[in-house]
Amino acid sequence: MEKTKTRALKIAAVSAGILSFLTAAALICLKLFYWGFAVSADDIEIACDISEYSNNSGDFVDVEFNVTLKNGMSLMHDTSVCTDYTDGCQYEYITPRAVFRMPFDDVGPTESFGCSVDKNNNGFKNEFNFILKDTSYNYDINEIVDDYLQDA
Repeated sequence: MEKTKTRALKIAAVSAGILSFLTAAALICLKLFYWGFAVSADDIEIACDISEYSNNSGDFVDVEFNVTLKNGMSLMHDTSVCTDYTDGCQYEYITPRAVFRMPFDDVGPTESFGCSVDKNNNGFKNEFNFILKDTSYNYDINEIVDDYLQDA
């Protein structure tokens, strides 16, 4: 009976060790390939492209931010949108993350974020906020459009 009890305890200890190892390996893989690492201002480059277009609804200005990760890792992001009806502004909060590139994955080092604004500035104001590890960048889209239209 004593031998069976000892053997059962050894099997339980080995099983617990294997389970702990597999859990740790799964968490590490999730961190490397899914959750990612915070990005600092030195790790990324943000470029703003502005273009105009017209359709049946009116004349619009397209503002697009291209966020490129400089270190060759894939770029993922968390996004949350908050609309404040008291000041008529839609705030978009974007948190870029660097993850290791997985084989056969189509996620690259560049992500694009943008919106279209009526040339007459009718409707909501828009603000994009890039939240980084060491700083944040806030872009007032309507102000960018106004500056673009004044220069044009």
